[in-house]
Amino acid sequence: MFTLFAEEGKKRGHKVAFLCKPFFKKITETRGFLSYLSPEPKHIRRNLPKYRLADLALEYGLLNLEYLQKAIKQELAIIKTFRPNIIFTETQFSINFSSKISGIPWSTAISWTDHAKFRSSLYKTFSIYLHHLDQINRLASQYNISPYGDLCDLAFERAHIKIAPTSPELQPELLSFPNVHFVGSLLSETLENQGNNIELPINIYWPSIYVYMSPGEIPARQWIHTICNAFSKQSYNVIVMLSPLKNIPRHLPNFPNIHFLGLAPARKFIRLSDVVITHGGGNTMVNALLNNKPLLIFPHNYAERHYNGCAIERLGAGFNLPTKAFTPEIIRKYVEILIHKESFIKNAKKLGKHLWELGGTKRAVDILESYCKHL
Repeated sequence: MFTLFAEEGKKRGHKVAFLCKPFFKKITETRGFLSYLSPEPKHIRRNLPKYRLADLALEYGLLNLEYLQKAIKQELAIIKTFRPNIIFTETQFSINFSSKISGIPWSTAISWTDHAKFRSSLYKTFSIYLHHLDQINRLASQYNISPYGDLCDLAFERAHIKIAPTSPELQPELLSFPNVHFVGSLLSETLENQGNNIELPINIYWPSIYVYMSPGEIPARQWIHTICNAFSKQSYNVIVMLSPLKNIPRHLPNFPNIHFLGLAPARKFIRLSDVVITHGGGNTMVNALLNNKPLLIFPHNYAERHYNGCAIERLGAGFNLPTKAFTPEIIRKYVEILIHKESFIKNAKKLGKHLWELGGTKRAVDILESYCKHL
């Protein structure tokens, strides 16, 4: 997302600098961008439920006071050196402070599931983490910043420009917010088509299924075993994407019609498929719709993915099923429905068409340019 954004800005004569982790720093530097190394939060290994953004932020160490102070210090130093007109980010809590202190406006990619008022039918109660909220507000008071009512408010509530890489149909709740701009997709064509020389021995007379379940909540051994049991003796081509799964089983099943891939061009193989089976992550969902493919979603207990799956089901572009339905028989049943019932393909195509029409990265850069011209 960010590299595509930067490349579009560079084409238009803008200067772009990155603040990112070591892995992305290497990528951005090889593409000719100025890049700075960001401080790394300390990951807290807890088996926390993935209900709200605050849960993820706590687990990934983004709410750690020491980390936040380091991040703010680094961001302010780069702002002083690089002197940007605007900052673009995604769920980087420290930017709330750096932007306010420096006076530089900020924009962020947003999702309704990151908002404090987001609720999921998967759970009845949720954690507020009052101790962490108190810490955040004490930090805010040091810089004369008004207090936050919820940790999730740090995501995008106070952003000057809110870029929504989705559509009003998929996330209608965002329509009520000021300064929200729907742009459809911010996926990078370069990255999504990476490794485009990969060819598979696919039977052109069989339907094809694209599977991306990693890194999801269902263990890899379980979902790989289930997918193989569902299709190994059936007339389907099955393309299973493993990247970026880290704990790949040492011995993968070997069937002529089931193909396991590491780093491979997601968009190419989604385009070749008839149905996409996934955990409901936003990128895979949008990629499927951009290529007119209906989806079969198994979000497990991940609230954001469940929300995405509910939207797909509500709009008639697929099904959102509970983990208990992740069996060979049920998977085959729903795949056959998605392949043979034309309304699902029609609805996926309609949603995909609108995502394309919203303008993507070019539209997002237009919005930031327009904002900066009026500063």
